[in-house]
Amino acid sequence: MLKATVTPLRRQAQSVAPAQAHRRDVLLPAPPPGLAKWLAAAQPGCGNTEFDRLSREVLDRLFPAAAGPRMQKLWRRAESCAAYAGRIAITLQNQSRELCTLAGLLHEAGDALLLQQAVSHGDPRQVAIARDPDAPLQFDRRECEAMLRTLLRDWCLPVAVGTAALGWQRLGDYAVAGNDTACIKLAHWLMREELRMDPAGEADLQSLAMTMGVSPAQLDRLRGIEVESKHNN
Repeated sequence: MLKATVTPLRRQAQSVAPAQAHRRDVLLPAPPPGLAKWLAAAQPGCGNTEFDRLSREVLDRLFPAAAGPRMQKLWRRAESCAAYAGRIAITLQNQSRELCTLAGLLHEAGDALLLQQAVSHGDPRQVAIARDPDAPLQFDRRECEAMLRTLLRDWCLPVAVGTAALGWQRLGDYAVAGNDTACIKLAHWLMREELRMDPAGEADLQSLAMTMGVSPAQLDRLRGIEVESKHNN
């Protein structure tokens, strides 16, 4: 298991509500070595083994298996969403597979970082949640987004990645959904777990796919993707 280093941050994101400003200093994992260099040099759409290696390191640093079964589940969800997002980008041929994959990896990273922080501070309720893979996470959405913004800023990730990773939950206007944000939203819906929890989401999935230009045949092929987890747990 990769041992992540941490970078202390002594700042609060502006979007954190005043009532939450008492949170202690946040310890974020350092970005994988080489990620910034790859992002600066890579051309959109040029998938390669180096990017796949960096993606694995992003997962291991943000979702450490040692944090417990609940974190391991978040790891698998991030892996699944990233795989779908990358395939959607390839299907549409008008978006970067790499940027969409990164956004998919990060789309629930705020929850993971807050869970790590709460457990490290000995919060008994969060410690219990960390031990239960099916326990619901009840972090304030604004706090999750603030934490993710801090990570995006600290890792110097592209604006497009941050926009998609932060905006997919608020995406309601499908008429303007032909972008990376819509790609993450569709990838999230394609995760089988999401449709089991909310069968009504099938209509939203089909509507979004149609608006994005994903044909019924393409959607069926995307549904057929089996995401083989490489998690070692």
